[in-house]
Amino acid sequence: MARPQMFYTALFISLLAVVASTPTTVTETTTTIIIDDPSIINSRCKYVDVRAINHCKMYLTPDPSSSKNAQTTHLTECCGQLDELETKCRCMAIKEVLWNLKNQKSMSGKTLWESEELEQMEQDAEDLPTKCNVELKEPCIIVQPHLKFSKI
Repeated sequence: MARPQMFYTALFISLLAVVASTPTTVTETTTTIIIDDPSIINSRCKYVDVRAINHCKMYLTPDPSSSKNAQTTHLTECCGQLDELETKCRCMAIKEVLWNLKNQKSMSGKTLWESEELEQMEQDAEDLPTKCNVELKEPCIIVQPHLKFSKI
């Protein structure tokens, strides 16, 4: 009975010797990315809390029962809130508000993605920097051109 155990031990030692004698190559690659454009580094904005520009949200929210006076007040307050943000972060903040509004469900259970007011809301959001007379680092394009398809 000792013979099979000796056989397996000898086989194990032989395999170990083969593995130990096989040359092994380890290759390590390091990639370094150098960003020499300071506008890329400085273009990052910290997360903008939508609550910091809550009047922009109220201004953009479609509400037929809202009075003209209330809309004017929300716009004025929104402009003040946008003015307090870093110039480079204003467009992102407006987009963030719009994104949150689009995903918010209405009383009917629909999101604004599915509403008729979406196009007007997007246009109002894009017009905010001009209406508020706030400086932007670059143009703020919110409304994407809609593709129109026709049958051939």
